[in-house]
Amino acid sequence: MGGRAAEDYHQAIDAGALDYIEYGPTRGHNFTAYALVIGSVPHDTRWAGFVRSGFDPIDIPPASSPGALLVVEVPHDDSILRFAFAFGSTGRFLLARDSYEHGFGLTTALNVIYPKGTAAAYAARLRSVDSKRRGPTIMRSKSQASEVSAFEEFDINRLQDVVTAAVGIPDDTGLWGARVSGGDPFRTDISIEFADLGDLCIRLHEVHESEDYAESFGWIDDIQPVTDPGLRERLENEVLRTLVEEDGASLALAVLLRGVVDGGGVSLPG
Repeated sequence: MGGRAAEDYHQAIDAGALDYIEYGPTRGHNFTAYALVIGSVPHDTRWAGFVRSGFDPIDIPPASSPGALLVVEVPHDDSILRFAFAFGSTGRFLLARDSYEHGFGLTTALNVIYPKGTAAAYAARLRSVDSKRRGPTIMRSKSQASEVSAFEEFDINRLQDVVTAAVGIPDDTGLWGARVSGGDPFRTDISIEFADLGDLCIRLHEVHESEDYAESFGWIDDIQPVTDPGLRERLENEVLRTLVEEDGASLALAVLLRGVVDGGGVSLPG
């Protein structure tokens, strides 16, 4: 589990310089929702000054970047599930970087694309796979196929690469739509009513908690970024102990840069 546990969803919000208006709560039959809407402030695009410098006069109107973050809370098994859905180009920036579950979308997407018993390594259902290759220099790559392909068709080294995202066709297109993708957020093209948000969150939670992906993709868990502060502190202490007591002979170290959530829906640990 990534992210810090929170008793209130406000602990997951870090607006920085963004101004927003909060709405809610609004309640459905099995959920409570809050909307955080970022004010649409007109601003010049980055290229406007360059173009203006060559034409006099020229009218380039300011652009606007509205956005919103929808937080949905669902009671489930004596606990509260919290999900965040980002809208527009700015909604995602309301989330604090350590407040959501990193990699939530990837395992959820793999479970949807390859439920247990579907021979994941050989079923042609993937469109693209993103990865990072560790070493003295971190190499990021996006392998995209011209048609749906099996995972083994992508150039992924299981000993060196960290899979960060995948796009593919669900096993059940009637339930999940024609295409899903997952990295930190999970994205799907299904159409739902607002009243069904609670049911969607429960379905996402149940699919994410499934370990179907481990049947053929369990190795992606071997090396993953650690975001839990307590676990990270224990691991750092163990690295220091190894360096002092064993001269670091058993360690292989490389610098990994953390990413940020890129829209879509993520799980907020509670």
